[in-house]
Amino acid sequence: MDIKTNCEAPVPPLHLKGIFLTLCVTGILTAAVGNTLICVAVYKKGALRTSPNYLLVSLSLASLMYVPVLISYAISLTMSECHLTTKLLCKWTSHVDIVLFCVVMLHLLVISLDRLLTIKMPMRYVMKPVLQVSTYPGITPIYGPYTPYGRVPL
Repeated sequence: MDIKTNCEAPVPPLHLKGIFLTLCVTGILTAAVGNTLICVAVYKKGALRTSPNYLLVSLSLASLMYVPVLISYAISLTMSECHLTTKLLCKWTSHVDIVLFCVVMLHLLVISLDRLLTIKMPMRYVMKPVLQVSTYPGITPIYGPYTPYGRVPL
């Protein structure tokens, strides 16, 4: 079927488009404001600069990366299925969504292991402010080995 000639894609009702776009805009605003507040709180307050909170900041940055995915999904909802850009946005959204899901799950895994160590060995686990320089090498591998097409073989 040629895209320029005849396209018989089903068109969703206008009220459904409105509901979907409202949910997308609400999700975008909630994600952007909430995750930005976490980053600002840790940046402004020196007592919050601990290793577990840097993990939470890294998790919130990973969640902030979902905002462009939600925006592209909202844009693709307003377009017809016949447009080439809609197909590209759909493909891009699905690839990036899977990668970001893996990044967020790895963050949650590291945070849960950190909490487990805190509970199991409370006296050995020291909660003191740390330098950002010592935290970044530990967080970087969580983001590193993923591409839009899956895990990079190491």
